Amino acid sequence: PLFLDENPPRIRRFGEVADITFITTAGEKPAEFATPRHRVAFMPNPADRSIEALEGFARTDQSTDIFCSIVSETGTPWRAEAMRDLKVRVPEARYGFFGIDGKPPIFGWEYFDAIGNARMGLNLNRRDGDYLYSSDRLAQLAGNGLLVLVGRASGYGDFFSDEEFVFYDGPAELADKLRYFLGHDAERQAMAARSHAKYHAICNERLVARFIEEASFGKAFNPDYVWPTRIFGG
Repeated sequence: PLFLDENPPRIRRFGEVADITFITTAGEKPAEFATPRHRVAFMPNPADRSIEALEGFARTDQSTDIFCSIVSETGTPWRAEAMRDLKVRVPEARYGFFGIDGKPPIFGWEYFDAIGNARMGLNLNRRDGDYLYSSDRLAQLAGNGLLVLVGRASGYGDFFSDEEFVFYDGPAELADKLRYFLGHDAERQAMAARSHAKYHAICNERLVARFIEEASFGKAFNPDYVWPTRIFGG
């Protein structure tokens, strides 16, 4: 994320040796790192069917209702508080929350096992409001067929409908929508199936790799891309 203090200097350092840098934040923010010799472009987090191979929408036997894992409480303590707040508001849900309250963060296959045991996934970014910013968590959740709950301020409503992602503004709406889907599992499955199919269709590894090649070598863009393809600098 561009708002972390260590990332802008890192990107500028890359700009001294790289022809082009791809960033998972869109809008105008990437422009500040562009120079006449260094181009900058947005790229979405890709989903790869050989990795995001689960189909959570096809199951009803998951042991948890909602999954979220953060690395640490210290870097962005508000995320841990948001997770605790949700647990207070909706105590009837079964939570697969990691990285808070003495429950360590998880990685690798343990991470994917936890995703596979959840019906829904909370895409809780370090900050919402930067257009299309997300960690690769979004691709992992949608790509593995979980119902994704994501802040509307992320801008992903430009590409996914309210019949595909569960968008919310603030903790009260998040709690209300989680509570709703706890009681409407068939709708959870149908929405997750739609978002899974769409994410793999519009943000798969082949499309993203082709975009990187075309942007890097100045080729004409294929018309299949739905994300912003503007390149800054150069």
